[in-house]
Amino acid sequence: MDGKGIGARLPRLEDERYLRGLSQFVGDVAFPNMLHAAFFRSSYAHANIVGIRVPIGSKGRVFAADDLVGVARIRSVANLPGYKGSDWPTLAKGKVRHVGEPVAMTLGRTAGEAEDLAAAIEVEYEPLKPVVTMAQAVAPDAPLVHEHWTDNILVEAKIDAGDFEAARAAAVHVVSHRFRMNRQVPLTLEGRGTAAHYDGR
Repeated sequence: MDGKGIGARLPRLEDERYLRGLSQFVGDVAFPNMLHAAFFRSSYAHANIVGIRVPIGSKGRVFAADDLVGVARIRSVANLPGYKGSDWPTLAKGKVRHVGEPVAMTLGRTAGEAEDLAAAIEVEYEPLKPVVTMAQAVAPDAPLVHEHWTDNILVEAKIDAGDFEAARAAAVHVVSHRFRMNRQVPLTLEGRGTAAHYDGR
């Protein structure tokens, strides 16, 4: 072993500032009159939103999709052939499409206050048939995640190389098996946060 590569002991450069209290996390930032946000999230994978009941006296501190006037939806785009774009609302409007989708946002003077307010929200749902596997998603009678699509396929890519059938016919052994691939999200595990404060000076 030359001390390099996987498993090598490398000097850590980022620890000193944390050990000596010289760094600051976003959760430690406190500006004058700063508010914290929390979200009420769907417990259903697929359901229509029938009604949202908010705690009495929470006006101006609880927001649903209809309250976000002028807030644009998140647009997913790509230049891949056949790619079907979709608009994702900041807060679910009309129906929820996955467990954990934000339905309402709350504001509080502390994170705990905002979370308590979110926990007091009541949402009435009309459950819809969920799609929980790839096989179910591509079935002809599958419920559509986006009603304006003709199917649930976001994009389809094909690789055409070589003569597969000839290779199969000439193979000494042919093995067939069904494989299940778990969902993959190529993103960092660490949370990301930003705190901004306007200073007129």
